[in-house]
Amino acid sequence: MSATSYSTTMATEFLKNYKFQNWTVRETSREPVTDDYRLTRAEEIADALASHDRWKSHGHSISREVLWNEIQLKIEHPDDDLERLIRRFWALWNWAFDKTTILKAMVSPGFRYLRHFTIVEIKQ
Repeated sequence: MSATSYSTTMATEFLKNYKFQNWTVRETSREPVTDDYRLTRAEEIADALASHDRWKSHGHSISREVLWNEIQLKIEHPDDDLERLIRRFWALWNWAFDKTTILKAMVSPGFRYLRHFTIVEIKQ
């Protein structure tokens, strides 16, 4: 529960402070977007993404189409070259998690962390 709460809080903050940073007018009603509305919308999206009842697992991806059509979160499509690189990067990590002992990976420009599971042989 605490991990879900933390993830929801982080997603809300990210959406409010970065994704919605320059959002000034609602698309359908043409009403101005207030800071309170940005926060409310960010919370709604974060709650939807963290819903176990809806997704049943955190181990699968959520497509742009689902985000766009069901959650109404607008996701820009990258150009074709970047899209190809993203898919290759995803395939590499998917292979690594499936075929190696890697359980978790965190990578940034100044930090890399890989967590592996340990295979224990039990002798009888």
